[in-house]
Amino acid sequence: MHKFISTFKSLKYHPYTVYPIQQLSRLLIQAILNQWIKCSKIAIQYYNHKQFDLYPTFQNIKLNYNQKLNLTFFEQLSKLLPSHSPYLNVLEPCYLWAQNMTHLFLKIKFTTKIDIPGAQTVNNFQINITEPSLYIEAYSFELLNRYVLRIKTYKFMNPIYFHYQFVELGQVIIEILKSPSPYFWKNVHSNIMYNPPNQYIWWDMYYQYRGQLEVAFGLLEDTENKREEMERQKLSEDLKMRESKKQYKKIKEDNQELYKQLYCRYCNPLDGDEWSSWII
Repeated sequence: MHKFISTFKSLKYHPYTVYPIQQLSRLLIQAILNQWIKCSKIAIQYYNHKQFDLYPTFQNIKLNYNQKLNLTFFEQLSKLLPSHSPYLNVLEPCYLWAQNMTHLFLKIKFTTKIDIPGAQTVNNFQINITEPSLYIEAYSFELLNRYVLRIKTYKFMNPIYFHYQFVELGQVIIEILKSPSPYFWKNVHSNIMYNPPNQYIWWDMYYQYRGQLEVAFGLLEDTENKREEMERQKLSEDLKMRESKKQYKKIKEDNQELYKQLYCRYCNPLDGDEWSSWII
């Protein structure tokens, strides 16, 4: 341990000292496996300062030393890594969604398609909820993937009342309180016609709350029918108003023409002194 610290301190204060990369990587792996938190942090900070990418090293640790690895300690150290790396593939995970009248349910699978295997474990899972949007991020050191999901939601959500739980095969279930609530969402996205290829209906959860949703469908249908009827009435009134304006304009034009025919020989402006222009 002291050898490890002295090695990296010498690199810190003597940056021109040359050590083989393989030797430094072995020292870092040893520190992580032995849970030497101070040594590991010194090493990671040094690598970050030198802009040396540690993602392949963490992948090596995850794949080859998983049985000896303290996952909580590994998770803590992985948060010190920079968020971007040329080794990382940035992907959008697939997800299933469902709802009842008060909550939104999401099941995230860390793969690009629902029918292919995804990452078994993920690290640095983050979820950020603002009232009109949802942001999810996670890393897979086994596959060197960074998963990012951004959704501009149909309505607002409560950023305080939510929780998530990891389940089998590295999937995560998220439950979020709607705001306002109760309320029926036509889509999880603000654009009700948007249906990306990585989005699926969570049918099991849908059938669990089918009774609530059928009532919501009925209320929604009644509301839509009333809205359509109001729009038809408004359109009919607008058409009548336009027709009335056209008729009024036509009557006015006819009256002006009749006036010219009865009282004036010419269509040009009249000179009042020319009595010959008037018909007596």
